[in-house]
Amino acid sequence: MRFLFLVVLVPLLAACNHNKSCCTAEPSSQETFPMATEGFVFKEIEVHDAGPGGKRLYAVFIPRGYDPSKPTPTILFLHGSGESGTDGQKQIAVGLGSAIQLNREEWPFIAIFPQKPDTQSQWVDHKQLVLDIVAKTQAEYNVDPDRLYLTGLSQGGAGTWAFGSLYPDKWAALVPICGYYRKMGDEFLPQSIAIRVKSLPIWAFHGLKDDVVPPEQTTAIVDAVQQRQIGLENFVPIKVTLLPEANHNSWDAAYRNFNLGQWFLQYKRQSAANGTEQAK
Repeated sequence: MRFLFLVVLVPLLAACNHNKSCCTAEPSSQETFPMATEGFVFKEIEVHDAGPGGKRLYAVFIPRGYDPSKPTPTILFLHGSGESGTDGQKQIAVGLGSAIQLNREEWPFIAIFPQKPDTQSQWVDHKQLVLDIVAKTQAEYNVDPDRLYLTGLSQGGAGTWAFGSLYPDKWAALVPICGYYRKMGDEFLPQSIAIRVKSLPIWAFHGLKDDVVPPEQTTAIVDAVQQRQIGLENFVPIKVTLLPEANHNSWDAAYRNFNLGQWFLQYKRQSAANGTEQAK
């Protein structure tokens, strides 16, 4: 199904790439934010490790009715290994991008879609690329810094745990889907992750029939977080949804069937040391 969706979607994306309204917007020198065409905008960023040309491609989704004068809730999405590459487009064909295409009204967010260049590396190997893309998006669009959310699937689920752990004060909430902690090093063992993310709103998903990433990879982190939340004040209890019939693809159900957009919007960023607060 992922292949068929990509076949249908890529021509549409290619057409958008030839539309001038989809070109990269330059940050304003007068501290105002440029207007943007609704939909997926395809962009590039200069990096030092990209080889010839020195650029990486990525995408940003602009919701219907985006008003550059108002801070807009924003989601950073980290894709799985199958969407790795340098085309700048595959990463919107699976997971959050697919869900947005099916129901844009449910996702009134700016959404940021970086692309990891190869299947072998982990997202933690590309920390600077991701942070630079987020910073560039914040310069070009009116991103609400208190409603910046993080989610991803498979390798991106592992990346969600990792980036949540590395930068807990940056995010308002996390949704890791079929993620893991192995392959990321001792810094990202369940107890290490739990210490740093225990105060964040988290909703984790995994398929119980997953034969690619065992569901125990998620439940071990969830158990560690629950232990760290004992006695903690002013926090949101971690949620976990284990899908009985889902194999590795638990992301379609997660992004399409659980009103995650509305769940995200409940939460605003607050210092991880002080817990989280529900949005008014």
